[in-house]
Amino acid sequence: PGTEGYRLLVRGEINSQGIFDGFSATTLLIEGDGLGATAAINGGVAIDGKLSSNAQEADAQTLVFGVDSITNLLQVRGSIFANANADGNFLSRAILVDATASVPTLTNSGLIQANFFGEVGSSAAVTDLSGTMTSITNTGQIVALVIPTDDDLTDDIPPPPATGTAVAIDVRNANAGVMLQQLAPVVFTDDDSTDDVVAATPRILGNILLGDFADTFNLLSGTAAGDVAFGNGADVFNINNGAVFTGGISDSDSALTLNVQDGTLNYTGGTLTLTSATFGADSTFNPFLSLTPSETTNITAGTVTFAPGAALAPVVPTGLPTNGTTTFLTATTGMFGAGNVVGPVNGA
Repeated sequence: PGTEGYRLLVRGEINSQGIFDGFSATTLLIEGDGLGATAAINGGVAIDGKLSSNAQEADAQTLVFGVDSITNLLQVRGSIFANANADGNFLSRAILVDATASVPTLTNSGLIQANFFGEVGSSAAVTDLSGTMTSITNTGQIVALVIPTDDDLTDDIPPPPATGTAVAIDVRNANAGVMLQQLAPVVFTDDDSTDDVVAATPRILGNILLGDFADTFNLLSGTAAGDVAFGNGADVFNINNGAVFTGGISDSDSALTLNVQDGTLNYTGGTLTLTSATFGADSTFNPFLSLTPSETTNITAGTVTFAPGAALAPVVPTGLPTNGTTTFLTATTGMFGAGNVVGPVNGA
């Protein structure tokens, strides 16, 4: 390793362009020969510069840990972009870990972003097929977007809605419990004697797919927007330090513990069964209500606890009856501190 301690350090800019339609783009591929010889990067991989890929009517992938590649750490302090523009069903991936690779730890304080421009394709910022990535720490931005495109800007007809998926983090193949953390931002200090760069608010934008072990998602700074899918296992979702989560939550075995202490849970609807839910004194819970059973919030937990000062503000769309009863939170074992709840009903 060099003086920075990394075996592979990218400080410049690497781009790949699939200039013509139908030509895929891959920017940096690390792999063995598939015959037993591995590509082992002991000491880690650091991306301090910029990697980007662009493709038309084809897949775009930027940083790929291919067959039999091994490293102990991927550190992103610069940026990794993937952009695919297509009418067909193609995929934009910023980081891909192959099924036979091994990258156990990802630390991001920069920007990891995958964009798909079109309606039927998908984007994925971080995808681990190997099951080895079990530690992810984000103090930067991890973003996946599917952006509908308009072939005629003059006809006043909006483009059709996107049907593809935007996945920020996909570690559903994990072979052990995943620790996903979003922490307060840090400024990357490079060779400058002074560094006056203001760190951006950390965020995750896009769906998060976790695995079938005991996973923990600590949202301790910034925002996360998108649906989170917990698999099997005794999972934990913590929101604290003023962080804001907006999206849906699912848990395949109903063994999730939800803990909102100092933060906001904007629950966008759907059915969820939990082990327990706790709302602290500085928490805000905004469940979405609807006349459509599949869209409205319907959460069932063993125990539900509200600390004094916990705020509850259901989001009621136009058209919901002005009176009547809607049940969105049920405690099967005990509801504690319900009298401590404050907050209005908000119109959507």
